[in-house]
Amino acid sequence: MLRTAVLASLLGSLTVFSASAADQPAKKPVSDQVVILREVDSLTSLLSDGVAGPGAEPKILFGPDGDAFVLFDMESWSGSNSLTQYVAIFTKVDTTGWQSAWRSHRYSLAAFMELGAGQQDWEFEADDLSVDMYDIITVKGLTWGPKDAHCCPSIHKNIKVKYSAGSFTYLKE
Repeated sequence: MLRTAVLASLLGSLTVFSASAADQPAKKPVSDQVVILREVDSLTSLLSDGVAGPGAEPKILFGPDGDAFVLFDMESWSGSNSLTQYVAIFTKVDTTGWQSAWRSHRYSLAAFMELGAGQQDWEFEADDLSVDMYDIITVKGLTWGPKDAHCCPSIHKNIKVKYSAGSFTYLKE
């Protein structure tokens, strides 16, 4: 009799537990776009001098294999009005077999570079990017003409960068 009462009590509590779990809405998976924005936010926090922060909304392109190519910028270095632009690549992580309760990083930072780093006479303001099937990144933007004010570059220019084996190389036009 006691055994039957204990089993009935356990069965009742399991029923209550399953009913309350079923009443809660299932969590929707986060989009890849949101995941990449979070990864870029983490990267900008690491790069910051404590004052610099994210600038314009990052431009994100997804390659055919799911990797993400990102153009982003940071501004207000040391409280100034300077701007630094970056290209980053986040590779898709295989999450096959992962349980939904496990915290998942679906992307891993493969490489990033500061645009213009190590380049002489770098006068370029990037505003978009494209990627071809050979991982050649074309960064599109504007450069300054002889009569342009600092605020307002007017000449269209493309910079080509090759990504290979975790590093970037500028390509000649």
